[in-house]
Amino acid sequence: MITYHLREIENFLDAAEIGYCTIDASSLKLTHTNGFLKKLIDYSEEDLRTYYDKPYNIFESTLFDQKALLIQESPLNHYFHLESKLTRKNHTPVWIEVRAQLVKGLFHCVVGDITKHKNTIIELGTAKAYSQILLDLSEEIMFRFELLTGISHHTGAAAKQLDLDPVIKGFPETVLERKILLSEDEHIFIQMVENMKNGIENHVEIRMKDIQGNISWYRVDYRIINNEHVPTYAIGKITNIANEKELTVKAETDSLTALYNKGHTEQMISSALTASGVRGAHYLFVIDIDEFKSINDRYGHLHGDLVLKNISATIKGLFRNSDIVGRVGGDEFIVFMRDCPRAEDLQRMAKKLVLAVRALFADVDNKIPLSISVGIAMAPVDARSYSDLYRNADTALYISKNRGKNQYTVYDANKPIC
Repeated sequence: MITYHLREIENFLDAAEIGYCTIDASSLKLTHTNGFLKKLIDYSEEDLRTYYDKPYNIFESTLFDQKALLIQESPLNHYFHLESKLTRKNHTPVWIEVRAQLVKGLFHCVVGDITKHKNTIIELGTAKAYSQILLDLSEEIMFRFELLTGISHHTGAAAKQLDLDPVIKGFPETVLERKILLSEDEHIFIQMVENMKNGIENHVEIRMKDIQGNISWYRVDYRIINNEHVPTYAIGKITNIANEKELTVKAETDSLTALYNKGHTEQMISSALTASGVRGAHYLFVIDIDEFKSINDRYGHLHGDLVLKNISATIKGLFRNSDIVGRVGGDEFIVFMRDCPRAEDLQRMAKKLVLAVRALFADVDNKIPLSISVGIAMAPVDARSYSDLYRNADTALYISKNRGKNQYTVYDANKPIC
């Protein structure tokens, strides 16, 4: 029976394209790998036994060895996480994320393919370097703003595209009248001019329209020249950063649902918890789609992707713009609901969420309703760190699962887990 369940788990991991392997804690030899991991690195079981007697020979990182030994020396810590790089049999690289748990002398390792994410980060770094080279070699919009007279001078071919004359009098009012800036960013521009007049050096990012009506992101960098301690000139440049912004968004979002991806979601929530300290009441929702594997198996992955998109849009539409909504797994979502002091508001939102998803359908004929299970934990009452808050919400989630699914559970440390 145990072997059967393990086989079922491995079949699930293979279907979800998640790698799994076990490693002997004493010898650090690979003892087992699932089908997807073999497929990922393009090595057979015999290849692995013949050529790779230590996991870090595949992972190309002695960090695994170091962390494994550290766990053996510190029996209270049985878990570690690392990112590394595999080399396939055809010598092509693939980046992986490894989460390892020590159980009865074996490291059980779950391995995810993060190559696309890593490549996006590399692309982002390359794009930033590329933008810097272009900035050094090409003509940007250079400006000199006479702070005492309100006259601004502009050079560069791109200035004509933004309807910036070589000399503009009555700056900044003239620019505002021409509606070059998006109305939502005008206050940023006005504050920048005030900072210039007060001798404060800074940079801002604003959106502007060219003469064709196209909207792009621009960064304005400047320095102040003082005359007898009085701010007199602001000298700077205006750089188009549309590509940089696009890559930043790409690196932070899940490509299928357009929600925040796992890494950025965790980072934003951790930052929000740090910033809030012990003030306010914040709730972490961990949301799991019920029977999602069955949906994929019965209707195919394309339909499964459509279900994920519909649920993502539903979740995003229910919560406020100030809340953090992310997809952190194949069928798992997280919402961090900021500043919700009233328990009745939480209960109302949780019920609304479960009912809204229940109104969606799992099948192509719109006859089988979807459902979700939800676990909720509160900060700072239940936890103050993201990892502790997530663990508590995840505990509440599985209580919802065990009680029949299609419901939510709010974590309570005083109640037994059932």
